[in-house]
Amino acid sequence: MRTTNVERQIAACCCAAVVMAIMAAPAFAGDPIPGACCFQGNCSDIPQSFCVATGGTFLGEGTTCEENAGECTIGACCLPSGCTQLQQIDCGLMNGSSFAPGTECGEGSCGACCLPEGDCFVTDQAGCLNTDGAIYNPDELCEGEVCGPPPTGACCGKSGCVENQSEADCVNGGGIWAGPNSDCTSNETICDVGECCLGTTCVNDIEVNCVNQGGTFTAGVFCGGESCPEPIGACCGESACVETTEAICLMGQDREWLGPDTTCEPDCTPPPDPTGACCLPESGCVDGFTSADCSNNGGVYLGDETMCEGNPGCDVGACCRGAVCVEDSASGCSSVGGEFLGVGTTCTPDPCGGGPVTGACCRATGICEDAVLDTNCANPGDTFLGAGSTCSPGICDVGACCSASAGCQQLSENDCLSLGDSVFFEGVSCGENPCAPGACCAGADGTFCVDNIDPWNCLASQGRTFVGAGSSCAEDPCAPPCATCPGDTNGDGIRNGGDMQSMVDCLVASGGGAPTSGCECADMNDDEALNVADINLVVDALLLSTGPCP
Repeated sequence: MRTTNVERQIAACCCAAVVMAIMAAPAFAGDPIPGACCFQGNCSDIPQSFCVATGGTFLGEGTTCEENAGECTIGACCLPSGCTQLQQIDCGLMNGSSFAPGTECGEGSCGACCLPEGDCFVTDQAGCLNTDGAIYNPDELCEGEVCGPPPTGACCGKSGCVENQSEADCVNGGGIWAGPNSDCTSNETICDVGECCLGTTCVNDIEVNCVNQGGTFTAGVFCGGESCPEPIGACCGESACVETTEAICLMGQDREWLGPDTTCEPDCTPPPDPTGACCLPESGCVDGFTSADCSNNGGVYLGDETMCEGNPGCDVGACCRGAVCVEDSASGCSSVGGEFLGVGTTCTPDPCGGGPVTGACCRATGICEDAVLDTNCANPGDTFLGAGSTCSPGICDVGACCSASAGCQQLSENDCLSLGDSVFFEGVSCGENPCAPGACCAGADGTFCVDNIDPWNCLASQGRTFVGAGSSCAEDPCAPPCATCPGDTNGDGIRNGGDMQSMVDCLVASGGGAPTSGCECADMNDDEALNVADINLVVDALLLSTGPCP
């Protein structure tokens, strides 16, 4: 049955009207301040009423997706009832014990974690095994006796100390349980009651209970209706440290209270900067430099706690690059295919068996000159490209060279890549700050986005793409293109009426901007914005053709 133009227009108008009604201003009445809204793994900056109406989780007025996009990530959440796919914010609101972003619930995702004292909670394996003595039971819940029979210990009651009591039996009988494996004989005072200070609150309790709650126990002293004195600890400021209470400490700005019974020495003394081996241009390898001191002296820092011994690549010697001799480190020589003749060797007299040779020379200005003697290509910033080499377009182009060891330098591509840990941006100036961290697209299909990565670390492995300095995963730069066909907005490979609801969901999630992850097939006109124009095109596509994607 053919569809008339009138019917198509009616269908398009109806769909457009639904979206316009959702996004119209009256729907936001009473909600003047928008905030971040998490909905099905997507984040939109919208007012609370709109967020709640769509079934989303509102993060609060004034919050933004740029700062809170991670809260909307869907992953495996360990709840007392087992593993559930939830957004990170919802996992926390439901008191989930662990969250694995971007992962799906599967075999062994969550399990019962049995603690030595008999407690049990559901978490992932890493969260369980971080606790000393814990036993992980994958895919089990804290039901029945999954952790074995409950532990027993001493019970302090009206009749004194009774051994081999479970916590439940002890408490149900009006007693105070002294903990697993406790007994009445090895500690005769285990049931002695004294003053327990929990902050400024004073309660009478036994020592083990007091300590387990983080309190301070004093035997033979009892609470008499008075509060405990506020605990004293180290209060660290920008220029001084005093020992005082937490309340007094935090009355000032930029202060940190380190906790009860801490002291100004050594708690407030910042640790010294770590030191290591430093390769200096003139003196070779020297131990005991900080990273900053090494860099300030024009050196290359080999890492914290490194020593010159075992790092022969730092020391300088003669390096034969073919028949050309240069003085370089062993590592620098090998990185360009040269032969290192040993620490302390020199190029005078020439040990590489050749006299002066000619080749292409990249001047410090970025200009390439042919047929230059190697001895005449030795000014600061000059690079001799090798015997018999010739100039070619772009071979000496200067650009921004980003490296972990030297930051940003204006170098030719050859000089830049000889550093070994570098990335070259042709025609870019260091003044543009191209070496700042940004988003990195990784993973087998290049769609996994990692934030705040240095360009040289991003491009250290093949298949990765550095999006650019200052870029962010919040902009979804690694999203794949439409994987099925335009209009298949729910991604099931079939274009049909079921795509209309997901089209509306995508429109709501995007807020009129670029399509969010999973909504690439909703951008019918490829203009990087979802709006009513895309709705009309989806309707046209559905009326013209339904069924599996071509």
